[in-house]
Amino acid sequence: MRCDVLYDVAPPGSLLVVGTVKTPWKYQDVEKFHYRTLADDIEWRSTDPAEPDIESIHAMMSDQRFPAAFLLITRSQIANDEMFALLPVPLQQVKDALIASDRFHVIYSNPDAVILTVANT
Repeated sequence: MRCDVLYDVAPPGSLLVVGTVKTPWKYQDVEKFHYRTLADDIEWRSTDPAEPDIESIHAMMSDQRFPAAFLLITRSQIANDEMFALLPVPLQQVKDALIASDRFHVIYSNPDAVILTVANT
């Protein structure tokens, strides 16, 4: 999946987050967005796979410096994490916990990718 949907919905200045750097992004309007990865830019409070640290992800994505924040997780990122253990908790468990949480909202999903944003409170 290319990130067309992500770029279509994200207003300029948005924070774009991915699980790992092995992602097809940063190919258009690079200067208009801020980029982070869960593998490199989160200070994980919990490394328990049974309870992934969605609070740290929520805090990063709720930063008021950005007009919006979006998290893209793809099958290839999950495979990359499975091969190299890039996150302290498997990315598949993180994805499942985020989808199940009422703190996040899925705005796009297909068999290869999901895009989430912080739910309105």
